Amino acid sequence: MPAIVSALIVALLVRTFLFQPFDIPSESNIPSLVVGDYVFVSKTASGDGSPPQRGDMAVFKLPTDRDIDYVKRVVGLPGDRIQMISGVLNINGVPVKLEEIQLSPEFYQDRNFRFSRETLPNGRSYVIADQTADGSADNTDVYVVPAGHYFTLGDNRDNSQDSRYLNVVGYVSEENFVGPVVLIFWNSNGF
Repeated sequence: MPAIVSALIVALLVRTFLFQPFDIPSESNIPSLVVGDYVFVSKTASGDGSPPQRGDMAVFKLPTDRDIDYVKRVVGLPGDRIQMISGVLNINGVPVKLEEIQLSPEFYQDRNFRFSRETLPNGRSYVIADQTADGSADNTDVYVVPAGHYFTLGDNRDNSQDSRYLNVVGYVSEENFVGPVVLIFWNSNGF
């Protein structure tokens, strides 16, 4: 019995201070995260005063409703000018590098996805999905990220409510971040 109590105490301490599990309920970050993924978020990365980093896949409290958790990729830092032009992310007037790639068709055979590797100015790269050449947020005005805030995008660019939608998500303040995703540990759909 003492071993079980000790294990529960350790698990509670780890969840409270180090890592927190989250499940992924939407397709807004395909292919990086898919529906049914369970991830661990590092609470120490945001709790030790270090700000979110460009390229982090991070969990944050929705600015318009702090009871809702969102997970998106951080692409814009305080002071950055962010714009989407023909579906291409532009940071401070410079388009990010995109390379078209192919992914295993078994995961996406019902979809009309085009996949690209997007590389940010700091060298971090990841794969994004695009379904239409003229999506509703593929061409935007310039967003100027306020001090203490960040700009986020979903990796599934045509199916993501993210910072491009100022009335829903908008700019995310540093205090709203829970932390970056550090591990996908299970998928309830068997992927």
